[in-house]
Amino acid sequence: MNITGLLLAANVISPIDVPAFDNSAMDGYAFAGRSLESPTDTVNLNVKGTALAGRPHTEAPGNGECIRIMTGALMPPGCDTVVVPQELVTRNGDIICFPSRALRPGQNRRLSGEDLARGKPALRGRIVQASDLGLMASFGIADVAVIKRLKVVALFSAGDELRSVGETLTPSTLYDSNRYALYAMLKRLGVETIDHRARRPCIAGKSAASGDGSGGCCHLSSGDVSVGDADFTRELMNSVGDVAFWKIAMRPGRPLALGRLWSGPHASTGESALFSLACPAIRSRLWRRSISSSAKPCWPCRARNTRCPR
Repeated sequence: MNITGLLLAANVISPIDVPAFDNSAMDGYAFAGRSLESPTDTVNLNVKGTALAGRPHTEAPGNGECIRIMTGALMPPGCDTVVVPQELVTRNGDIICFPSRALRPGQNRRLSGEDLARGKPALRGRIVQASDLGLMASFGIADVAVIKRLKVVALFSAGDELRSVGETLTPSTLYDSNRYALYAMLKRLGVETIDHRARRPCIAGKSAASGDGSGGCCHLSSGDVSVGDADFTRELMNSVGDVAFWKIAMRPGRPLALGRLWSGPHASTGESALFSLACPAIRSRLWRRSISSSAKPCWPCRARNTRCPR
């Protein structure tokens, strides 16, 4: 399965019980729990066989008998309890002896399905990790539905006031910080990113609408998606695509749009590409995070619980 890092498209449902069968949680001796109802303070049992993981003992022991069992082995018929020899058992030949009050019926036994029952979801909408692959393999699952990874993202910022790092600021302009943060986030996800830099709103919107030769299957823009008189990007996207939603319940930065662009002359014609118009909240969140992290004392001062001189 080459799906590590991809998002599950549907829940992974367990086709089996986990554990798949009643088994021993410890190395020890398996016996019927009713043997603990001894008139004396000790229980004496005769060892009649051995059960190993993958090599079960199929015969039920009789009254006063037990089976030597290893961790993970199928519980023999009629057995529901396991006593641990290292702590309690004294063995003399084929006879074991242990205190009757040292354990209770059913102890040290793992029941079928106690971790996860058949038909229950094992993994829900998440990015697949290496441990998830091991879990799915333990279920015998060879194929799962995942969301295809984005191959190319075309990234730009829209705004007359924006300048790229290295350019000279003039009155009423500021540096474009959102684009650099988004670019780094996309690179961390392993996505090929095409940087179209900061553009004027009308040019940015037309570039995304036409594809601008980028070959991107997703266009990500920051800026000019609010309700101001100079916010044109959403209207341009709406004229050549389908805006799925606009605005989210978050302050600051409620304006955020998501939808599809079409390569044809009109909406719903030609091939489609995803577009997302990111909100300005990214800048404020990153700024607050950097300020709060820089205000924390350095690690040596935290370790010594002393006032940081910084």
